[in-house]
Amino acid sequence: MTRRSRGARAGVPALAAVPLVVLAVFFVYPVLGIVGQGFVSDGRFAPGAVLEVLGRPRTGRVLWFTLWSAGLATLVTLLAGLPLAFVLHRLSFPGRGLLRALVVVPFVLPTVVVGVAFGQLVAPSGWLGGLHLEGTAAAIVAALVFFNVSVVVRTVGSFWESLDPRREQAAAALGASPLQVFGTVTLPALLPAVVGAATVVFLFCSTAFGIVLTLGGLRYANVETEIWLLTTQELDLVGAAALSVLQLVVIVGLLVLTHMTRKDAGHVDRAAGTARRPRRGDAWLLGWSALVLAALVLPMLALLTRSLTDQDGRPFSLVAQRGKVAVVTFIYASCADTCPLLTAKMVGMQKKLGKDFGPRVYFVSVTVDPKRDTPQVLHQYAEAQGAKLSGWAFLTGSPAEIQDVTRRYGIFVKKQERGDVDHTFLTSIIDQSGTLRVQYLGMRFDPNEFLRDVRSVLREQPGR
Repeated sequence: MTRRSRGARAGVPALAAVPLVVLAVFFVYPVLGIVGQGFVSDGRFAPGAVLEVLGRPRTGRVLWFTLWSAGLATLVTLLAGLPLAFVLHRLSFPGRGLLRALVVVPFVLPTVVVGVAFGQLVAPSGWLGGLHLEGTAAAIVAALVFFNVSVVVRTVGSFWESLDPRREQAAAALGASPLQVFGTVTLPALLPAVVGAATVVFLFCSTAFGIVLTLGGLRYANVETEIWLLTTQELDLVGAAALSVLQLVVIVGLLVLTHMTRKDAGHVDRAAGTARRPRRGDAWLLGWSALVLAALVLPMLALLTRSLTDQDGRPFSLVAQRGKVAVVTFIYASCADTCPLLTAKMVGMQKKLGKDFGPRVYFVSVTVDPKRDTPQVLHQYAEAQGAKLSGWAFLTGSPAEIQDVTRRYGIFVKKQERGDVDHTFLTSIIDQSGTLRVQYLGMRFDPNEFLRDVRSVLREQPGR
């Protein structure tokens, strides 16, 4: 054996060790830590704490909501996605590639952005406000379906596209109806892909964090948001570890189920280039697919079109400031007393934050008098107060949009006959992932406490 061949053989284990080390450090070690936190107490194996957590009434409600919402969302996603998968992968028509790309867009959006989009859509001033879906489980399920439809379309569609159509043609030639052909020939062949897609969708729905946190508020929580709540708000690490272990067990079980389904799948005849032109019998599939595509586009349009305007007349959204700590206040430019005092106090904070102001901390002041506070008026107000607009936005919008924002932040607003606006003075700190963390009522809060809270949030790692 030459020296070169011995060196090549010795290099193979070294290369294989790299992913194993990464797996051990970034997966095995954290998982063992979670298990140890939940099952080990004072150096001894003590599963009683885990059983106590799982026996809590709130844990039962969280588990039940997680199961039924994820299950229902998975079912609706399959019903919406399977016909669309057929249309985009078995039919040939102009623009098919563009529609395929469009379907993928919701899946690449951060889940918090999806939650914000649906929040704007179902808000009382939103396009679907008349349905009164805000704060309901139906809005959460709809957002989960929106996020996961592309999983079904891509997974099942690519499998469906490669199926040999001759079996279906033979069954139809023997007198089988289209429904019988689908039930006896197509569906059994597609079953591994359908089960695989359903499993992945259920996993994504049951572990959805940003969507449930944004739309569920204090009323609804799944296992993922409950783990976050127990860790960051209640400091119950044992409870969070117990739910994490349960989540890991369920995920592993579903992955094993998917593997077994694919392993047991029989031989499937495949063929390339099986797409055909649409026929008259495809009309209902095309109509259903058009409705699904419209439902996918609607939240994205709501996110793009329903935004406030800053002092320079540009659209503004806090989504664009993800990764920064945002501080939100409510003022109006013609206020003669408290609003200028609050803004002056925030100008002082702006100076004390130093280099963090702008790149890491962003101030937002929303007017409560949108009819009078145009972008030009707010720009003049900001300059007069000494605000640095590189890290501070003064926002206005339509009365309905401002009403929606004030309602979300819990701001009471009432305009007096003489033109003054009575409103709640509430200063809010939003973390890097868009979650409301701290609120100060009034304007006499301690500046040092405010700075400590902002810097404490800055030290945290932003999550998706």
